[in-house]
Amino acid sequence: MGSSMSTQQENFMNQAKKFYSDKTQAYAVELWEKGENMNMKYDGKVPKGTMPFDHEFGGMPVFQPEVQRGFASLKVKSISDGGTMVLKTENIMAFMPAGFRDGPTPNKMNPFREEIGNPNGDTPQKCAASLCHIVTTPINVRKYNTITCSVEDIPLLKELESVGKSACIQMIEADDNVLGSLKWHLKQDGKITMKDERIVNTKLLDTDFVDSSVFIGLQSDGYESVKQKIMDSIVTTFHVGESASVGYIHSHTRPTCFDLTSRANMDNMAQQDGYIKETTIDDIVEFISSEEFIKIQQDDTLCRTMTPPIMMPEPANEVVESEDEGLTRTMTPPIENA
Repeated sequence: MGSSMSTQQENFMNQAKKFYSDKTQAYAVELWEKGENMNMKYDGKVPKGTMPFDHEFGGMPVFQPEVQRGFASLKVKSISDGGTMVLKTENIMAFMPAGFRDGPTPNKMNPFREEIGNPNGDTPQKCAASLCHIVTTPINVRKYNTITCSVEDIPLLKELESVGKSACIQMIEADDNVLGSLKWHLKQDGKITMKDERIVNTKLLDTDFVDSSVFIGLQSDGYESVKQKIMDSIVTTFHVGESASVGYIHSHTRPTCFDLTSRANMDNMAQQDGYIKETTIDDIVEFISSEEFIKIQQDDTLCRTMTPPIMMPEPANEVVESEDEGLTRTMTPPIENA
């Protein structure tokens, strides 16, 4: 890549180098990904995007199966059960961003208007990035982030993209009685009272969009007049390194023609913090296949193999805890048996 490295490439490599520079953290993540440890605790700490160290599920990300089964308030549920799951296959689940707690949005959906989720201008991440925004994650594969992926993980990334796009299109074409569908958004025109006693309106306005042209065309000329523009705008992206708020591989699929101002503000916030918020799947596949990235991972492996090995007990059915060189070891059966 050399001197012609793009801004996205540079961000990806910098995030990878930053992650692998903490050898103990990288090793804790590796053990978790392999199913040898059930969490990612190390040196009294946990990686970004996992539950706090002293929590019952400390060192585990919220999408991990053990958390999904054991922590009801974080469980991704179907829309009919009060959740936001749109589609579930044998390997993948796809859902609308949720978890909003500042006001009574339906099924705790992340709001689509910044007036609701970002009234002071400092919490755009509490909002959805776009109408019909879908998050997609594997059900039984432990992978921390794209910077811990390799070329062997490309089929998984492609599967996340495929299921995410199917779920996104499903919401674009669903009837107006389906929570979160495009037609459902168009009929919203009510008031809700927030926990801080603000009264806000749910009706989408032209000013809620980065570019409102397709939204205006949809309302004035109907869905068929803008259908192709909507479909052509669908993209899948990943949060690289520290831009990810959850330490469990997941993709974001959305029709960018319906990007909201919150998306632009999230981008700006990430830029101020020194990284890029969104990276397309095509870029991710290119970057993890690059010689420079492969060398970063190989150097990490070589560095650890040249130090005295950490002896590990065999995985057992019961949880066994031990500590070795600052790495809290919590053993669990392999992931496929968990």
